Amino acid sequence: MAETSKNRLQVSELDFDQIKSNLKTYLSSQAKFQDYDFEGSAMSTLLDVLAYNTFYNSFNSNMLANEMYLDTAQVRNNIVSHAKSLGYVPRSKSAASATIDVEVLVPSGLPTSLTIDRGTTFSTKIDNKAYSFVVTETSTITPDSNLRYIFENVNIKQGKLKTFTYLVDSTDSRQRFEIPDSNVDTSTLLVTVRSNQASSDRSTYARVENVVEVDGTSEVYFLQEGLDSKYEIYFGDNIFGKRLEAGNVIEANYLVTDGEASNGAASFTLSSNISGNTNVAVRTVSSASGGAEAEDVESIKFNAPLSFLSQNRVVTADDYRTIIKNNYSNAETVAAWGGEESEPPEYGKVYISIKPRTGTVLSDVEKQFIIDSILKPKNIVSITPEIVDPSYTYIYIEVFFKYNPNLTTRTSGDLKALVTSVIEEYNTLALRKFDGVFRHSALLRRVDASDPSILNSTARVYMRKLFEPTIGVSQKYELYFSSPLYITSGNESIISSSGFYINGQLCYLESYQAGTTTDSHKIRIYRLNTNQEKVVVVNDAGYIDSAKGLVVLSAFNPDGGYVGPHIHINAMPDSNDIAPKLNQLLEIDMTNTTVTPQVDTIATGGVVAGIGYSTTPRHKE
Repeated sequence: MAETSKNRLQVSELDFDQIKSNLKTYLSSQAKFQDYDFEGSAMSTLLDVLAYNTFYNSFNSNMLANEMYLDTAQVRNNIVSHAKSLGYVPRSKSAASATIDVEVLVPSGLPTSLTIDRGTTFSTKIDNKAYSFVVTETSTITPDSNLRYIFENVNIKQGKLKTFTYLVDSTDSRQRFEIPDSNVDTSTLLVTVRSNQASSDRSTYARVENVVEVDGTSEVYFLQEGLDSKYEIYFGDNIFGKRLEAGNVIEANYLVTDGEASNGAASFTLSSNISGNTNVAVRTVSSASGGAEAEDVESIKFNAPLSFLSQNRVVTADDYRTIIKNNYSNAETVAAWGGEESEPPEYGKVYISIKPRTGTVLSDVEKQFIIDSILKPKNIVSITPEIVDPSYTYIYIEVFFKYNPNLTTRTSGDLKALVTSVIEEYNTLALRKFDGVFRHSALLRRVDASDPSILNSTARVYMRKLFEPTIGVSQKYELYFSSPLYITSGNESIISSSGFYINGQLCYLESYQAGTTTDSHKIRIYRLNTNQEKVVVVNDAGYIDSAKGLVVLSAFNPDGGYVGPHIHINAMPDSNDIAPKLNQLLEIDMTNTTVTPQVDTIATGGVVAGIGYSTTPRHKE
């Protein structure tokens, strides 16, 4: 006779209650257990034990299966192990870096040269907390023609230098040397080897990043992340890298850092000495930036496969993005494109734009470090990389929404604050990155869904470019918006601007239609007289290419400064959806964004047949 489903034990369930129910169903189908009360305390407890045991086993099996794959693993040690099989080493904590000039004032004896040693310390404070910065590279100078001793562009990193010593054991063929500090910045790691404890001669070993150039005599070491987020170094086998011998002494000198905590530090004082001199003047060239925490597990999951695809070389635009993201912790978002895509085309070049985690643009020192230390060792010789600053287009919005006060306990002010927070969240999650497209309908969907009382919403979208012209110098300025510009009807101005001074008079920019076609617009400079009437100061100050979103100011020369920290030019996009190109970034200007709640009088029964119901015009009156 065929076996019924009640006589078979179901094994596909993972839920505890369902497992217990399946056990109960199976046992009740057996002749010897037909008269048992499975809800009785003793039998129920036994079934609980069986169900718990089955549940634990299934849970552990499921977790074990998840940990076998990079995509589903949750434990960092397992994720790191999977990444290692792809040749990927997770990024360590990164020390904040600053650039300073140090002048030694009247050094004793007026020496022919002075040396600032690796490990020379400087101190700073942020929020009343002291941080130590150290020099990472030894450098020597001679006095200049005025007998001044100035160390220029000295790079200092936040943290404290430590040294750990290891003895090579010949009995362990797979010996690993663990760095005991989890807060190490591995980019500062300096590894030297002595032949024995009595020897003072040291050989400096380099970290392997590409085994193609390594042979059996190369003095190199390998780096990997071990258990508990602590890094390990190990050495070659006389095939890839020179093998160490028993009794060799390894010294690892490295920086232990606080990561991002000291970003923004801008004032430094010497806290040790330079060749015995303590009377120095320190001038900050660039404030501290680039400090970052160690790479988290989600980043490892994302970057490890991409790094494997690039095979530690940079050829395509994706390779440049991946290499920089993997090796430069201060890069929040990266764009890369070939010179042939620029206007005008620049063949033989690749352009990279980086938005840093701290600040808006990279310093010249940071750009040069990325090109020299990260890109050049992996770059094709015939391609010249060039880093350009991001170009920010700021979006400000006028948001109007209708709501039914009968459907919410929130006040009008509460709803306004809620919608403002929704816009801020959209700004953070969807924009501020090179592929961050402003999607008009997506933002309004978030607004409509933020509270049940909000019935509909609409928004007017505007763009703004900021620039700081050189005062008193006539120059050409090209400002690219991230969208074609909307051409208004008639001879209305496409743009508006904040104020600036020419010959002591407050002036502004506007456009006008110069020809018979609607796309022929020039720019003029005007001022307002005592009757608030426009008086043209310069009739031909530039032109507008609305299709390209380009505003060109030719020979622009404000000689008396401008209102505010910069001049801003406002324009309306041709489309409410705005997509950035190349090095452009979009960001919502929350300071100038407005939110206006309006009671929906039809929904509340305040009007009859729609009489008196107002809607929001598409453009300002």
